[in-house]
Amino acid sequence: MAKTNHKKKMKKMGRSRMRRAVMGTLSAILMISAIIVALVPIPESRADSAPVEKILSDATANPDTYIPAYTNTGNYPVYASGDGNFRAAYGSNGGSMTGVIVYYDQNNVISEATLEIPDEMPAFLYNKDTSSYIAVNDRREFLFYTSQEAADAVYDENGALVSPAQNQILSPCTYDTQGAWQGMQLYVVPGAALGNVELVSGNSVAYAASNQLIIPVQYVGSTRYEVDLNNVTSDGVDGQYVSDGVGVFEGATNFSRLVVPERILAIGNNAFKGCQMQSVKIENGVNSIGNNAFQNCNQLTTIDFTEPTNLKEIGDYAFAGCTYLGAVKVPDQVTKLGNYCFKDCTNLTAININGVGEDGNTSLTTIGNGLFYNCISLSQVVFPERVSNIDSVHDICYGCSSMTYLGLPNNAGSTDQIFKYDNVTGCNSLDTVKVPARELKLDCACSSNNTGSGQYDNIYTNAKVDIFSSENLGKNSAFEGDYEVSDQFCILAYSQSYAHSYTQKHDLAFGYLDSGYEGWYEKLVDGYAFCVNENNELIRFEKKDESSDGANVIIPDNIAKYHVARIAADTFQNNTAIKFLYIPASVSSIDANAFSGCTSLRTVKFDNAASVQQIGQDAFKTGVTLADVDKNGDGVPEENLCFIGDISSASVPFTYAMSTANNYNAPSAPTQYIRYCSDFPQNLQIQLVVKKNANTNEVDSATPMLAGIPTENQLKGNESYSLSTYTGSSKYVRTQQQENDIVASANSKYRNNLNNPDTAIDLTEEEQGVIDAVYHVHVPDGVTALKEDLFQNNTAVQSVILDTVAEIPDQEFDGCTSLKTFIMKESGAEGGEVIGKRAFNNCTALTEVTLPGTVSTFTEVPFAGCKELTDVGFTSPGGYACADGLLCSVDGSGNRTGVVECLESRGTKIGASKISSSELAGITDIAPCAFQNCTGIREAYLDEVSTTLIPDYCFDGATQLYYCSLSDSVKRIGKYAFRNTALSTIRIPGSVQSIDDEAFITDDGAGNVNYIQGLTVQCEEDSPAYWYCDDKDGITAETYSKTYTVTFLDWDNYVLKTQTVNSGASADAPRVERKGYVLTGWTKDFTNVREDITTQAIYEPDNSAPIEGYYSVVFQDYDGLYTWDTQYLQEGSYPTTPSVTPTRKGYKFSYWSPSNYTTIAVTGDMIVKAYYVEDPNATDDNNNNGNNGNNGNNGNNGNNNNGNNSGGNGTTGTNYTVTFVDYDGSVLDTQVIASGSCPAATTVTPTRKGYTFTTWSPSNYTSVPVTGNLTVTALYKKGTASTGESGTGDISSDTTKGNTNNGNTNNNGGGNKGNNTGAATASPKPTATAKKGAAAVANKKGSVSSNTVNRKPATTAGSTRVEVTKSGISNRGLVSATVSGSNDNFVIKISDSDEAKDAVEKALLASYGSLDDLKYFAMDISLYDSTGTTKIADTTGITVTVTMPIPDALAGYAGNNKAGAVNNGVFEKLGSRLLTIDNVPCISFNATHFSPYAIYVETNNLTQAQISDATPKTGDPIHPKWFLAMGLALLSILLFFAKGSKNKVVKVIE
Repeated sequence: MAKTNHKKKMKKMGRSRMRRAVMGTLSAILMISAIIVALVPIPESRADSAPVEKILSDATANPDTYIPAYTNTGNYPVYASGDGNFRAAYGSNGGSMTGVIVYYDQNNVISEATLEIPDEMPAFLYNKDTSSYIAVNDRREFLFYTSQEAADAVYDENGALVSPAQNQILSPCTYDTQGAWQGMQLYVVPGAALGNVELVSGNSVAYAASNQLIIPVQYVGSTRYEVDLNNVTSDGVDGQYVSDGVGVFEGATNFSRLVVPERILAIGNNAFKGCQMQSVKIENGVNSIGNNAFQNCNQLTTIDFTEPTNLKEIGDYAFAGCTYLGAVKVPDQVTKLGNYCFKDCTNLTAININGVGEDGNTSLTTIGNGLFYNCISLSQVVFPERVSNIDSVHDICYGCSSMTYLGLPNNAGSTDQIFKYDNVTGCNSLDTVKVPARELKLDCACSSNNTGSGQYDNIYTNAKVDIFSSENLGKNSAFEGDYEVSDQFCILAYSQSYAHSYTQKHDLAFGYLDSGYEGWYEKLVDGYAFCVNENNELIRFEKKDESSDGANVIIPDNIAKYHVARIAADTFQNNTAIKFLYIPASVSSIDANAFSGCTSLRTVKFDNAASVQQIGQDAFKTGVTLADVDKNGDGVPEENLCFIGDISSASVPFTYAMSTANNYNAPSAPTQYIRYCSDFPQNLQIQLVVKKNANTNEVDSATPMLAGIPTENQLKGNESYSLSTYTGSSKYVRTQQQENDIVASANSKYRNNLNNPDTAIDLTEEEQGVIDAVYHVHVPDGVTALKEDLFQNNTAVQSVILDTVAEIPDQEFDGCTSLKTFIMKESGAEGGEVIGKRAFNNCTALTEVTLPGTVSTFTEVPFAGCKELTDVGFTSPGGYACADGLLCSVDGSGNRTGVVECLESRGTKIGASKISSSELAGITDIAPCAFQNCTGIREAYLDEVSTTLIPDYCFDGATQLYYCSLSDSVKRIGKYAFRNTALSTIRIPGSVQSIDDEAFITDDGAGNVNYIQGLTVQCEEDSPAYWYCDDKDGITAETYSKTYTVTFLDWDNYVLKTQTVNSGASADAPRVERKGYVLTGWTKDFTNVREDITTQAIYEPDNSAPIEGYYSVVFQDYDGLYTWDTQYLQEGSYPTTPSVTPTRKGYKFSYWSPSNYTTIAVTGDMIVKAYYVEDPNATDDNNNNGNNGNNGNNGNNGNNNNGNNSGGNGTTGTNYTVTFVDYDGSVLDTQVIASGSCPAATTVTPTRKGYTFTTWSPSNYTSVPVTGNLTVTALYKKGTASTGESGTGDISSDTTKGNTNNGNTNNNGGGNKGNNTGAATASPKPTATAKKGAAAVANKKGSVSSNTVNRKPATTAGSTRVEVTKSGISNRGLVSATVSGSNDNFVIKISDSDEAKDAVEKALLASYGSLDDLKYFAMDISLYDSTGTTKIADTTGITVTVTMPIPDALAGYAGNNKAGAVNNGVFEKLGSRLLTIDNVPCISFNATHFSPYAIYVETNNLTQAQISDATPKTGDPIHPKWFLAMGLALLSILLFFAKGSKNKVVKVIE
């Protein structure tokens, strides 16, 4: 029994051990699986791209008749090639057997992509039973070969059988076994199955010798044979012919090169239509190419014909649509080219159908219609002389828009001998046509009655359009309608021919083919024929049209490709018929006497005057007499010789006309100089004005003067606008009527726009030129004078520009009431420019005047009556300047020396109504009428002028002037000096010795003249002024001896100005400027002064615009709703601790945040917030101490003593608190002391890890009487205790009024700032300039500064400062950096730059391939020396740990932010650490080199919560793999613990 139990226990223990082993194994497997799942990467999903659909098209053509009728399968059975790639029809053709290719397998693979048409084909037929091609004979019988010869049995010497006897076996000749039977005797076995046939002795098998059929291939058919191997007939027919029109090879794409061998005699219709080969080689056996044979082979670039060749004909459309075909040489043996043979070969650039000889040696006699239709790239076509149907074809070069040369055959044809117009329709580049056939007419639509006496005069052909007209050549072009036949167009022909007559009728150039005249080119214009040679020499000029009067000579711009470059001396001399002469741009030289003696010549028009480089002496000495030009008989010439062309001092025709040496009259006639006019539509007329010495008759001066301009009267059609005298019909020149028609159209459109301003004005360029010429006059370079009164009362002109005019005559623009803009440029005249008397009188619309700085003279009030003019501008500094409406002469330093004119807008539109003494201080001259009609002037203080004269009319008509004072330098007052003014008081010093009797009168213009009533003259007793008043009714003398002093103070009591004024007069306020503020007034009135006055400037802050280079530091309360203080600091300086201590009920102020704000260099606007700690005893009462003098304005007048500003009218507390705080704002000690007492030295010694306490700030706190709460801050230096750097303490600047002292100096490197307990107001915005001895300054011009000067805090060895100028980073005070590898002081700059952005973007793009799934923040991190000015170049061994807030744009991605750097263009991913500082998410990383850096997020791989806090949250998305991994791990653990402990083993002893 015991033994049995023992066995059971042992068995149970074994099962337990097995269970534990199994569970342990499963636990290990599950744990390993969990780890593997966790390591499996998350896959990305990608989309497949969509397939591209390709669409093909097809076309058809017509059959041909050149190939045997092979489609009759009875006469022409079809055989196959052994590989099945070809089928050929085989039959008799005129007694000889021939083969025609009728099928091609387009699916086969062509070796090297070259297809060579076979010139012979071994015949096969397809056997359906064996699925093989088997050789046949000419009776279509299958052939066999001996695959096994008959043999007897063979025995060895012992009689043993070596090999048994065998019978002969015949096997079918399949294509696959042709290697075995080629060259052998072949047989036919009638009736035998297509298998092995064994010839057994005694069995009769009929068979006979035969040969395989070899088909000679000579044609490529026109109709395709389609193969169907599933329906092979018993006689071997394996397909049928398709309908006519489908070519044998049509549409094939499986070869790129085609070779047609010599045995091929003809290529059928459509044979290779639409094939995709690139080149074709046609050997010389082919004699015919069928219709459409290669049509639409749009990859074909080359056709190579072997010459000489048998080819005679190329069919219709044979190569049409071969759009890649580049150049073709048609064999000389071809006699016929079919209709539209090369139609739409749009890349065909060259075609040779003319052989290699100059005149052609080809056999071509017949061409079809549309031969080169729409060959838009073809440059020239030359037809050989044998072509005999040139008069019967149409459209041969239709649309050849690139063709420049067309050569016709020397054969007029036999139909109607007319070359049809549609043959060249759309050939808009055509410039040369050769017509060697005298009898060939050119299609002409001109009048049918054009019949002359000559044989070739009747050129009318009843055409719709003239063949070489713009309408025909320009048809279908992009510029159809605007197309003009090229000036270089020329027809080459014989002088006695229809072609020559055609050119003369149509004013086209003609080139001679006549022997001895080759290279001569002629053009007929207005009855004159001009002939040039290839050297551009005018070799002949003759009158051809006897019906013409010869008055117009139009030298053409071009005669063919040539032109007239030089006019020789004898070409036109003494031609008395010429009245109008046109000289084209091609002419560069006109010889001496070229037009001398042309007494009727009145107008010479230069197409481009600048192109004429030389005009010889007396070239235009026409020799007119007075009788020639005195049309009225009054002895005065009514006609002039006029040049028309561009006006410029550099123009040879212009300088010729403006020279006194080039008068054109006869010696006996009055001297006449050429008038020069600018071309239409400017139409400026320039006349040389010559002044001679009356005694010597020598020329004193010769001035090109503007004598005429277009007028509005001419524009409206009341007078002729045009200056043209041309009466012909040439396209080069317009008649007077044609120009006036343009003017009429321009006027109509312009008037319509004036009446309907909302309607768009659609003026052509020339019409706009007409409007500009009338209303906007521009007098160009070369014209130096204006005709007197030329512009006077011109009420139309709106602007005038003078390029080189040196003098404006008196009253030149008087009454130009529409003139708004006047610009006068530097003329270069010796002595400068002169502006005449009242030159712009009553130009009531004038608002803009610009004059050169070289103006030397202004005469009397040039701008009188210009009430809208507020300024006169000068292009450069010179002798005059205008400011505040005063036009004055100035010295070299810009100081006023004299008054030319006070603009009438002074006091109303510009400047003050008072002429202040400072404005005219020191001037020595006032021009007559200087202030005339200045109705905006009320007061004139001339008490500092140095002039001796108040000139005539000086203030005449200044109707609002009520006060004037004169200086002691004035000695005389002129006539009407103060006429019609409102003077009530004038101060006249004793220096004045003479006063005109009418100086102070009123005159109503109706004869009522009186003295100014109620005028008080302040003068010295017994002075001339005193006695002047004695007999003047209404004028009273008031003697004076009392003056008063007016002192002007700036905001800081700086004396800006003192002025002595007479009793009752007004003082002159200085100009003041205080940056950041706006002057709003003065504390005391300084008009009607009756006592000494001190007045001070009053300002208000100007927050409308920031000051460049300054930023605001705003100290806000904890909730941002209240501003305790504002400092305006220059970029790079440091904030200081505000004097105000924030209060909050229930709380005690602790520190400002960021706590290190005083060490942050200002690079932008900054906000610092107050932080508090709970204190139940604290109150929120801003009036408890002197720091906040909010109860009154007296705080602004406190005195600064030792840097401390006493409070205002706020309630003063009895006790104050002195708080000792650590570097981070934590409170170390407090003292409560009575007002006026000094704090005791604290017993606390602050400590800070890694630093040594140096002093308290302020260091002299124990000697400062307390007048308010005081905060004393602990200062440290890094490392062990040592003496701090010496330096000057911060300079305190109080913002309140009073005396100012500097703050104390701290020799331990810290700054000591004076405490401001005055009114709690924002610090004023600073200016850059400080006054000596004060922190707040006023410069001489009145600009003031209240800047608190901040010195950089002293740095200890190894310290690092960070400057952040990169935008997009909030909480910049949290940015810090630690430098490793150096003990030097550094500045780290985190900035923005385009280079950094570009580098980061390129590196990220190279690393990730796309920026779509990235968010990044690029920045430049650079290392500078301790001054922050010198960038460290060698950073070897230096590493910087940068800690910064996560950029604003990436804050939402929190823990997904990473750091990276760009190193040599490669993006390096850095190890980074995420942390939180003051509840702000930050990132920290090591910078090992200084190059562009980036904070970035991979948005397609977000693994943490996208919230501001980097701390993981339960709502973060978790990939399912983590659930699986965790589940497996949990099961593993459960199994491990579930396997139980080992059972104890009990040994049983029996």
